[in-house]
Order: sequence, then C-alpha cells, then structure tokens
Amino acid sequence: MKIDYKKWLLIMCLCIVGILSAIDILLDNDRPDYYAGLFMLPLCFATASLLFKDIYLLIPENIGATVIILLFFVRLVLNPLVFSEAGYLETVTINTDSNTLYAIFLSGYEVFAVFATIFLFSHTNNSVIKKRERVEYDTKIGHAYKVSVGILLLIAIICYFVTPGIMEGFRSINHINDQYFTNIENGDIIRKYSTNFVTKFSLVTGNYIIKILVILIPTLLILQCKSIKNQMWAKALSLLFCFIPVFFIDGAIARSLIYVVTLFMLRSYVFNSSNHKKSQGRILGIVFAAATVVLLYWINRFHHANAESFLTFISVKINTYFSGFNIVAGSFNIPRTIDYRIRYMIYDFTETFPYGNTIFHISHDTIQPFFNKYNGTSGQIPTTIGMGYYYFGFFLSPIYSVCFALIALKAGHRIKNEHNLLPKVRLILTSFYFSMGIVMYNIEITMTNFFCIIFPLIMLEKINGKYNIWKDEHE
Repeated sequence: MKIDYKKWLLIMCLCIVGILSAIDILLDNDRPDYYAGLFMLPLCFATASLLFKDIYLLIPENIGATVIILLFFVRLVLNPLVFSEAGYLETVTINTDSNTLYAIFLSGYEVFAVFATIFLFSHTNNSVIKKRERVEYDTKIGHAYKVSVGILLLIAIICYFVTPGIMEGFRSINHINDQYFTNIENGDIIRKYSTNFVTKFSLVTGNYIIKILVILIPTLLILQCKSIKNQMWAKALSLLFCFIPVFFIDGAIARSLIYVVTLFMLRSYVFNSSNHKKSQGRILGIVFAAATVVLLYWINRFHHANAESFLTFISVKINTYFSGFNIVAGSFNIPRTIDYRIRYMIYDFTETFPYGNTIFHISHDTIQPFFNKYNGTSGQIPTTIGMGYYYFGFFLSPIYSVCFALIALKAGHRIKNEHNLLPKVRLILTSFYFSMGIVMYNIEITMTNFFCIIFPLIMLEKINGKYNIWKDEHE
C-alpha cells in the first residue's frame, strides 16, 4: 500500500518540527556543555520516521502504532525543546554531567529499534486494514459472564463494608482542584486501615476488584444499550456511561483517562458499523480529544501549583510523565552489581501480579524507591529503556521496548478484525498499556496492568466462551 499525500504531509510536518527543534537546541549558547548532544534526539526521531516511513500507514489504523509514534514525538522532539527553552530544569541532578550523553544515545537507539519493529510487523503481517464499506459487530455475552461480574461486584461491596477506608484510594473528578488530588498511595491506605489479616486482605482485594469493575460495568452497560430500540436514548445513555471512570480516579489518573477513551472507542463500534474513512476520523477525534483533556488538566494543575511559569511547569511534567532523557540518565546511578540486577528483574514479575508481595514477601525496596533513593528524587519511575540497559547492557537494552511494541501492535491489529464487541475492550486496553509501557510507563507498571487488569478480562472472556459453547450444544 502506497503512502498517500495525507500521510506524507503528517510525516513531513513531524520531521520539520523535529529538525526545527534540533536547530533551536543547537543554537542555544546558554546550554551546559554536557547537553551538547541534546539536539540529536529530535534528529533521531526525524531520521527514524523517514527511514521507516511505512509505519505511518498504520496511523490511525493500529492503535498501538499510533500511540507509540505520537509518544516518541513528545519524548524526543517536544521534551528536549521545552527542556531547553525552560532553562534545563533537571529532575535527576546526580551525575548528569557524565550520564546525559549516554542517556541521549540510549534514547536514540530505542526509537530506531522500536520503529524498525513496527516497520517489520507492518510488512510481515500486512497489518494495514483494507477498506471495507461496512462492518457489522455483534455482542456475545452469556449469563456466566454477567454472574461473574455480579460476584465481583458483591465481593467489592463486602470489602467496602469490612474496610470503608478503601474508598480513600479513589477520587471523583469533582475534586480535581484539591491540592492533593493525585497524591494517593495504596500502600499508605493499607497501612492506615489494616489492623489484622482480614482488613488487609479486604483492602488489597477490594482495590484490585474495584479497578477492574470501573471498566467492566460501563462496558456491559454500553453493550446493553445496543439492544435499546430508541437509538437516541441508547446513544445518550451510552455517552454518559463512558464517563463513569472519572468518578473513580485512583493514584494513576491516566488509568481513568485510558478507560474513558476505551469506552468511547467501544461506543463508536457499537453504534457506528460504518465505513473505513468514518472509522479513521472517529479514532483520530478520540485521540486528539484525550490529548486536549491532558493539556487542560495540566493547565488546571499549574494554576494550583507554585511554579514560576507554565513553561517551567510543563517542562518538568513532560520530562517526568514521558520518561525524558534526564530520567533515563538516572538508570546509570543505581548499583549495577549482578545480584541487584537479577533481584529486580525477578521483582518486575513477582511483585506485579495480585498478592505478589504477599506470596513473595520481600525485605528490600521495590524498584521505584530503589531508583529514587540513588537519584535523590521522589515519585519518579525507572524507564523501560533504562531498566533494559540495567538488566542486559546497551546492545539488548531495547528488548522490553521491542516486546511491548509487538504486543501493542498485535492487539491493535486484532481490534479491527474482531467482530465480537466484548474482546475489543480488552484489546484496546492491551494496545494502550503496552504502547505506553515503552514511553510513559515502565516494566513494573506495564506488568501490573497486565496481571491485574488484562489477565482478569481474558479469564472472564474464557468463562463467557465456555458458557456460549455449552449453551449452543444444549439448545
């Protein structure tokens, strides 16, 4: 499939912004000497985009590819530019003079590895969806699935009555102007209210289940709207159901935003079994609406912060949320002895599935406090590429990034080809979580999302599938 003029326009616009960003950074005479190579990051993005230009054919067809490309644009083009214009405000300040250049090389290496992966995937799997006049989707939800969701809801209610403090782990969007709106730590809540084994078990179990129900219940409600004869009422109700997650915002506000975007995409499939071009427009509209909401959220938080200017505020936020090169540089400060590396590589899995810390109780810091302790920071997460280097060295450092990209791409490819609406939610979430796991999240957070959100959804789909087979055989 050839690249049309719209895709060429997109490629050229992003590349031009990348080149201008590189020039602006290169001509800055006030930058510290150890940021002399910073201009290479936007150039790496522009070069990789031109070298693997066919990956832009997957925008917006493949959600995984779309999110990955856009996140790399923010990370490698916008972040260095804003960082430079804001006066080089560093989050990690230890050994930046010696570590920055290595972090830049590592970040550049990652984008080439990931873009090459997308390029090979697109050609190997022929993942560009052919134009289709109309696609009909169906919904297959058995009683066993609904009963399972009902049981989960009942357990959540029981956990609430046992430990009402569990709801302190969630905020409503109505409290967005509160000073400590995002300062929610589940560990602190558990320590505060767990007086014995029963209360601790209730808090941990309830927290897991509520996070799943926040996506499960609106999903079922939206799918049920499909059977309402009055389409106007059905669309209006389904629109309201899409916003349920914003009334259950936990410590990771991005989770609620991803849920809302996922539900809007599900709704578009439920009520718009239409042509290819309209489908593209809906996906792009939802993505840009989400980006606008994020920007408005940061503007709102700026007005409640003590930052000197919006530029300095946004520079710190982009560097933190998009795992900028300055955060990558922090990976060079943590002890790299073999025992530490093996320990934390194992912890990335044993600590991330439900009750993992209970089953494999550890006496050491988990990776995030470990990373922050050696970097003199707080609240920062070790990046995926940084930990890939920490575990495997420079050459194999993008291995997690490449694996996450493949999972996101495969999920994105299946979304369009899946005619059953129920698995679409799980596939959309998988594509989001693993694509964001490369840039915005890290190994630990991505695996937690898989074990605690994606895997339970897979199990529920298995229950639903078995029920439907049983029903077909006995009718």
